[in-house]
Amino acid sequence: MKLNERGTGTMFRKHHKALTLIRWACTCCCTYALFSSCSDDKGTSSSAVDVTRWYTEQRLDHFSQEETRTWKQRYFVNDSFFDGTGPIFLCVGGEGDALTPEVVKTGTVHCADMVDLAKEIGALILAVEHRYYGESQPVSDLSTANLKWLTSRQALGDIAQFHDYIGKIYHLTDNNRWVAFGGSYPGMLAAWVRIKYPDLIFAAVSSSGPVEAWYNMQGFNDVMAQSMGATIVGGSARCVEQIRKAFSDLGLLLVSEEGRQFLYDRFNLCTDEAESDPLKDAYNQFQFLYYLTTQDGIDLSGPLTGSLFPVQSNDPNCEEDACSIAKVCSDYMLNSDLGEPIDRLAVLWSLYAGEKCTSVDYQKATIAPLLDTSLSSWPERSWQYQACNEFGFFQTCDPGTECPFTQEPHMNTTEAQSYYCQRAFGLDANEIQERIAETNEYYGGWDPVGTRIMYVSASIDPWHSLGVCRTPDCQPLPGQPVLWVEGASHHFWTHAPGYYAPPLSNEVVQAQKAIKAQVVTWLEE
Repeated sequence: MKLNERGTGTMFRKHHKALTLIRWACTCCCTYALFSSCSDDKGTSSSAVDVTRWYTEQRLDHFSQEETRTWKQRYFVNDSFFDGTGPIFLCVGGEGDALTPEVVKTGTVHCADMVDLAKEIGALILAVEHRYYGESQPVSDLSTANLKWLTSRQALGDIAQFHDYIGKIYHLTDNNRWVAFGGSYPGMLAAWVRIKYPDLIFAAVSSSGPVEAWYNMQGFNDVMAQSMGATIVGGSARCVEQIRKAFSDLGLLLVSEEGRQFLYDRFNLCTDEAESDPLKDAYNQFQFLYYLTTQDGIDLSGPLTGSLFPVQSNDPNCEEDACSIAKVCSDYMLNSDLGEPIDRLAVLWSLYAGEKCTSVDYQKATIAPLLDTSLSSWPERSWQYQACNEFGFFQTCDPGTECPFTQEPHMNTTEAQSYYCQRAFGLDANEIQERIAETNEYYGGWDPVGTRIMYVSASIDPWHSLGVCRTPDCQPLPGQPVLWVEGASHHFWTHAPGYYAPPLSNEVVQAQKAIKAQVVTWLEE
């Protein structure tokens, strides 16, 4: 991710993940005849169709003639609205919430905008799982040697080969135009598969896709501050001030034994005879700060799971405690009845930590899970490998930036963020930066060359800092329109009903309409 059950389907929620993150369980659906319908009403039959399929001949390596092994890739299909003449809509899978059969019925958090339009115009609905995630595991374990085939380029090769396979099954022609959809990392892939395979993919909608790989991603926490201060979602400059004060005080407390003791007591952090002062260690300090500030989501022993500052997952209409920017600001960080800002932060923390003390042991919480090479260690180990090997996305909090969290002592550094890359995969800082540069050169980064690609960004989304559209007045690229969704969180417009608290904002509704109109315009060319 993971995040709480309002989930926002992303990639990046798992960046620097500990064992405590939530796993979304895969669900099953009823099984009936292959591609058959249990009703003459094509608008309702999809719930009674076995939509889960397996492509059994996917190549392990699309770029080596010597490597001829194949593997089974899971995908989902809903042909209830397709009469053979319409377009093909592909929901691209990624590292986020696992795909389930519902993805081709409602779109879940991934592609609801796609599914809604498919029903209107009679498209074939497909969703394909990304290699190394979910049940699409091409190798027997996730050892570093076996992760060599886990790249975005191989994933695009999977889509290209899958395109040929589906074409044969459904007897498709060039008139059946393919449109790729995705949000977050799948949003990147949707754009890139159009760029790299323009003869196969006719158009693409890239939602909240940070297409520019980046080593020191200062922009992430800069946007965190801007979002917590956004009045459109209930934030305020005063709220950001109180957050800054709480984390500034936290930094001051960390540098003395007396201050650290206050933190152990106030935040109920674990100590014992073997480790009586764990926050003396810089990496343990980083782990504590990670828990307090991450957008990955945490699942400790308290009643809430998710993020203390739910920017990426912000749902303005949610009803749970501390579930939105507005609630965190009004009920906690601006609530003087709770004491000083550091005390308010501690009360907010207690919702997630509960009564049981929380360990801040970085080696056990972060490194140990990433050293687990069993298949059960996805998505953490899989995604972290991709981050180290292709993208970076290390979300630092450097002095002098807008980051609202602890800047002094300087704990959240690129060194701390990328340390696990060396420990888990043997990649040092120089290698990481070289591979990031290769990624941007291969795909184009902020300046992709392509046509019929729509890039959609949200104002309340830290990932827009690396998107094609980074400001409200962002300009389209040649043949590539852009859309800025004010007040929306991470690809919120791709969420199906049930994954947000109604009603949708007018801005999100208008974004959905604009996306559909653009796709229809392309298909009418």
